[in-house]
Amino acid sequence: TDFSAGPLKRTGNKAHVGIPGDGFFVVQKGEETFLTRAGNFTVANGRLVTQQGFDVLSDIGSPIAIDPSDPSWHITDAGIVEQAAGRQSLALVMPESLGDLVTLGENLFKSFSEPVPLPPGDRRVIPQHIEGSSVSPTTEMTEMIKTARAMEANVNLIKFQDQMLSGLVNRVLKV
Repeated sequence: TDFSAGPLKRTGNKAHVGIPGDGFFVVQKGEETFLTRAGNFTVANGRLVTQQGFDVLSDIGSPIAIDPSDPSWHITDAGIVEQAAGRQSLALVMPESLGDLVTLGENLFKSFSEPVPLPPGDRRVIPQHIEGSSVSPTTEMTEMIKTARAMEANVNLIKFQDQMLSGLVNRVLKV
């Protein structure tokens, strides 16, 4: 998995948040918590949730509550949800090692180690943006073609060596 940051695209949706560098959001699915970089959140039932409906958690581990009657709510560059009812910080964390992450699908990752909160100086998000894919389809297709050609060359080499050994064995048996 490539964890490098992808390009950020402006959406204008105030529930969307992009992370320009390192870090992950913490979300809750059932009783478990998971990490994600997908910040295409929405508001449902007075909570900030992922597209799949999982609660986005604050830095104290509680779901982020949004007052739907307060149109002035917004997310700051430091990842703080501000509204008339108060302020809540999005949980922004980093695993001890990216190798500790297991991909689960639905843009979710499970960490083998306890993720650590990002230091205040590194807590930076871009409101009203979402992160695009960091994968270049052209580059990946080129790599796949190169790999397929290398495999084909190896298969042909094995066939050639098999024919040579077969011919050698037949000559030895004639003698």
